[in-house]
Amino acid sequence: MITMKTLIKTPAVLAPIALAPLTLALGAAAVTPAIAGSAQEDIVVSPSGAMQEWRADVGRDLGRNLVLAERWAKHNPDSGIVQVRFTLDADGRPSDMTTYRSSGSVATDRAARWAVRRLSQFDEAPTQFAAGQVFQANIIFAENTAQHDKLEQKLAYLERTRLARGGGERGVIALGR
Repeated sequence: MITMKTLIKTPAVLAPIALAPLTLALGAAAVTPAIAGSAQEDIVVSPSGAMQEWRADVGRDLGRNLVLAERWAKHNPDSGIVQVRFTLDADGRPSDMTTYRSSGSVATDRAARWAVRRLSQFDEAPTQFAAGQVFQANIIFAENTAQHDKLEQKLAYLERTRLARGGGERGVIALGR
């Protein structure tokens, strides 16, 4: 059990940093793939290597911002899942942020929005985003690995449910699981 440490969990990396409890869930599939079902089998469209590398960069940027949210902005997040939606302004910075799914904690939601607001990797994406493109940052805060794993399973379920609704949800670019 890891106590009173910050864990930033990115693909194949688990790096402890001595701060308050916090974990970011950014898995290898940081952008939700387009999924089309058929009667016989599912077809999964995977992003390119360049897109995966960009997503990893955005994930690292978000992870750093979450640590800074706690250290400098004095946010003290509780455990939970936060989903923040946003578009990009003319300078390629997150704007029009809304909390799509709240953790139930004002401090946790505030820390997530603070970190997303400071993302800066969108101009380096291997593709041009359409005006009004909606992004969703999926962030998990947890005090230990077991709690993180449980919340990660819940987030995966929430994302499957969101995508199953269809409509405009499939056009949302999800960062995180």
